[in-house]
Amino acid sequence: MYKSVLPSVSDRFEAFAPDAALTRRVLDMAPVSMGIMDVGGTLTYANLSFAAMLGRDTEGCCGLTAAEFIHPEDSVIFGLHLARVRTGETDRHFAECRIISRDGSAIWVGASVRLLREEMPGATRLLILQFTDIGRQKHAEGAMSTGEGRLSYALDAARQGVWDLDLVSGTAYYSGMWREMRGIGPTDFVDCSIEGWLSRVHPDDRQRLHELATKQNLGEIDYNIMEYRERHRDGHYIWILSRGRPIEWMLDGTVARMLGTDTDISSLKAVEARLAEEKERLRITLHAIGDGVISTDTNNRITFMNPVAERMTGWRLDATMGHSLSEIFVIATNENTDLRRSSIPPDPTAGIPDGGKDALLFGRDGERREIHYTSSPVRATDGETVGVVLVFQDVTQNRELQRRLAHSANHDALTGLPNRSAFDHGLALAVETARSMERHHVLCLLDLDRFKAVNDAAGHAAGDALLKQVAETTGRIVHAPDFAGRIGGDEFAVILHDCDLEQAEPIAQKLSTALCGIDFRWNGHSFSIGASIGLTVIDRNSLRPVDLKEEADIASYEAKRAGGGCVRVHRRR
Repeated sequence: MYKSVLPSVSDRFEAFAPDAALTRRVLDMAPVSMGIMDVGGTLTYANLSFAAMLGRDTEGCCGLTAAEFIHPEDSVIFGLHLARVRTGETDRHFAECRIISRDGSAIWVGASVRLLREEMPGATRLLILQFTDIGRQKHAEGAMSTGEGRLSYALDAARQGVWDLDLVSGTAYYSGMWREMRGIGPTDFVDCSIEGWLSRVHPDDRQRLHELATKQNLGEIDYNIMEYRERHRDGHYIWILSRGRPIEWMLDGTVARMLGTDTDISSLKAVEARLAEEKERLRITLHAIGDGVISTDTNNRITFMNPVAERMTGWRLDATMGHSLSEIFVIATNENTDLRRSSIPPDPTAGIPDGGKDALLFGRDGERREIHYTSSPVRATDGETVGVVLVFQDVTQNRELQRRLAHSANHDALTGLPNRSAFDHGLALAVETARSMERHHVLCLLDLDRFKAVNDAAGHAAGDALLKQVAETTGRIVHAPDFAGRIGGDEFAVILHDCDLEQAEPIAQKLSTALCGIDFRWNGHSFSIGASIGLTVIDRNSLRPVDLKEEADIASYEAKRAGGGCVRVHRRR
């Protein structure tokens, strides 16, 4: 009789909803089981999901009291909690309990009860019920004492979330860790459809995952590993490593059920991103620097070359990978004068940094470069040497500049002959060898005759040209290891090594004759010069270099007093 006098579902909606038809459609379409109960504890409305859970239609659910669908063992506790919400002691309550379906089966649910407070005096006070099927979760909890339970504990400890997807019924089980990593509550609804899942996936990953998931659901892929980004409940994205495989199939070969695990790899991806950033920064740096860089493994086989190293060796990286360093880095050092083979850098297994060496690098195209190189061992985290990094610079221009600076510091800019500084050094060395090794040398000083007349008559440009001609003439007669240099305006000096006066006089006379024979012409005028040459011996009895220069100068003066163009010898008493 009680049920027969209840108002219809539409009437009951009109009692509390301004637009009853729209509200009912929305609630009926909701995938979550929802019902409305009056303060007396009687169901006044049940949506389609709620009715399906109880095994009834929506009309058949109306008029049921909590005691009629809550399991007897849970009804007392549920009733107490219901009373607290009904009296306003609390706005809402959540509990786990069992409900009884019409066929007598018990279903574990997460029951949420909330008081819908009246908005105006006299309005009907109602309770909103929401049931979530937690049967699989309870099954997992019940298996905790078994091997299955220990496995679940292990998976949670490893922070791996478990998912079990039933494609036939469209339901799924998600473990607590699976929910935790996504910020989803233990009873929150999760849309397990492929569309619902893809709606949570990062837009850049959706197409790829949709294709993989479709192939797996059709049975085309037996085991699948996917990395993708999924939106956390608070809005940010986390990286998921998902592993899964089908465990049940339909008769047509399509997948009926799948099982797998998800792991939050966001921290690993962050590290991976930082490493990729550092690698890119290192790559740009190595490409930007002006030094050549080559790295090798423990067998001295090339693993990397930057563009500068490619240009200097003449080899491309793709052609050298795995080749021995000695095939590509062909050099000669001071320790290895065989220019056909390489002097290989330190053994990488030695693990000792090389302080730096100078070498001559032979490019693949035959070009030679002077380089300065260093090599350093590359060590793993355990300290073991796993290779070598070779850094080398092209110092050809620097070395040439140094040679030019050294030459200019010791040579006369006009004639190219050694200057006074080089002469003083050479004379001091000759004196030292004469004293310590009892060697004999001869010092010759040349003072040009009639040079001032050329300067006065034709100008300094003519004088400079004449001095160059004198230097060339002297160079043709005096050869290494003997010394010839310009030590003043029109003064030249010659040191004849390992020579006595008897041998030196003919050489000096030949030089005097050659200088007298110079036919110098300038602007249509012809000039003749000569040279007054003074000699003195350098032996173990020689005095200081300055005294030797004075002796030779005296002899040169005597030659000039004799009319010039001759040779005179200073003989010590």
